Amino acid sequence: MHLTHMIRILATVLFIVSASSPAATGKLKADVVIQNINVIDVKTGNIMRGADVILIKDKINSISKARKSSAYDAKQLIDGTGKFLIPGLWDMHTHTWNNYEKFFPMQLANGVTGIREMWGNLDEVKKIKQGLANGSIEGPMIISAGAIIDGKPPTWGSSDIAETPEQGREFVRKQKQAGADFIKVYFNLKRDVFLAIADEAAKQNLPVVGHLPNRVPMDEAVKAGFRSFEHLWNILEFYGDQTGLAQIEETREGRFAGDKFYDRFDYGLKTFDSTKTQDAIAILKNDNVWICPTFTVHKGFQRDYDPTYTSDPRLAFMPENFVNSWMANKKNPLTEKQLQHWNSDKLWYDRVIKETKKYKAAGVKFIAGTDSPNFFVYPGFSIHEELEIFVNEAGFTPLEALQTATLNAAQFLQLDDQLGTIEAGKLANLVILDKNPLEQISNSKTIHAVVIRGKYKAAKTDLMDITIR
Repeated sequence: MHLTHMIRILATVLFIVSASSPAATGKLKADVVIQNINVIDVKTGNIMRGADVILIKDKINSISKARKSSAYDAKQLIDGTGKFLIPGLWDMHTHTWNNYEKFFPMQLANGVTGIREMWGNLDEVKKIKQGLANGSIEGPMIISAGAIIDGKPPTWGSSDIAETPEQGREFVRKQKQAGADFIKVYFNLKRDVFLAIADEAAKQNLPVVGHLPNRVPMDEAVKAGFRSFEHLWNILEFYGDQTGLAQIEETREGRFAGDKFYDRFDYGLKTFDSTKTQDAIAILKNDNVWICPTFTVHKGFQRDYDPTYTSDPRLAFMPENFVNSWMANKKNPLTEKQLQHWNSDKLWYDRVIKETKKYKAAGVKFIAGTDSPNFFVYPGFSIHEELEIFVNEAGFTPLEALQTATLNAAQFLQLDDQLGTIEAGKLANLVILDKNPLEQISNSKTIHAVVIRGKYKAAKTDLMDITIR
């Protein structure tokens, strides 16, 4: 057959195929189209009203002005009329991996599409990540540390215990090889061991975060590469009498960091010097350090001692062993020491809020984390409580609070090219809300549906009962 004739036949076939394709008929092909929705730009607070968001596979393909349904050849057409679209939320301080079957549904139902696990068995975390990737597990994206690296005595028995600089370096190398995304350090590390860990982590390109070790000054830790401070406990001890604090040693026994934990707490409050605020701000800003205040767990510690806190409806979603453990302090009257600890928690929380307001005003960066499922901190639900505290107590605007769980989280994780905002090319991890969270931050709880990796999951009457449509 003549070459020219072959080309004419091929051209005719291509024309017939193209004429019957969606493009030829004027229809836009997509997997999911969320139609006529109000898209919130969490960078600016601007709202693109009446937009169509086109998803192909697990990505946002495009965002444009709304069209008629007939304009699309889509597997799913979702009516977003009157609703608001935000990026998926991140809880940047969780402990979920060993109860993920129970907690992942709670997190997704509350719009949490990403978590930063602050302690993980890396073999088990690897299996979870593989399950998320192949679709056998439905849950949020997970960024995880390995075991906490602590000194002796360790605060928690499951920690990697580093007593020498070389032991610290070896733990960093092993965790890197096992798949850790970052290194978490803790209270009882010696100064030279911490510095070795930080140096090795830098060589391995792993961020160092966690609890500022008791024997390491805040400014020195920051210079060594500390990326995020959790809870503000030891960061606020920077304001106190360092010599006196250094003489209070931790022990293993006790509710949290040992019998001496509240001795440090109380001494830090007693010697607190608010004139050091600007020094702390300068250190944090100059070295681009982030704060994860976990207000919710501070509240949780107070609830642990509160004998009247027994009827939260969210308890119904928690495993029985958690509820039994949490209720242990409700069975008997509080001792004098427990009453003192409860008061210390309240005083320290008040100080945390006051300093957070100053940090925020000065431009220090924040990310939202909750420390779930610690005392009375409910996975998924807790991120909304955290956002409300940012606004109602710490002086953030609703937009600024929303940023801590979206844009800021993505920037901190250096994933802002993939996450954190609603833009073409980014991962389709999204939350559809019935009400505008920029008007009132509690509207973040009005979840109509969640999109995770491009899959649409609609909330039913019961918040926890969500199904893939």
